Amino acid sequence: MTKSSAPKDSNARETTLDGKPLDALGRALRSHYDDLLRQPLPARFEALLAELDAEEKAARRRTERDRD
Repeated sequence: MTKSSAPKDSNARETTLDGKPLDALGRALRSHYDDLLRQPLPARFEALLAELDAEEKAARRRTERDRD
């Protein structure tokens, strides 16, 4: 970890959050993203993933064939 080279102002206040706001923020974010993760993938996205997978498999087969 590196230290900041910025001069420290003796009059500056250090702002911190206590645990309660951070816990509430964490719960809200988890709730939001948990809902997103539970939603099904759109059909078009699944089709694109399948195309990518097929391309990767074909490239792997070509590489293995070229080695032989």
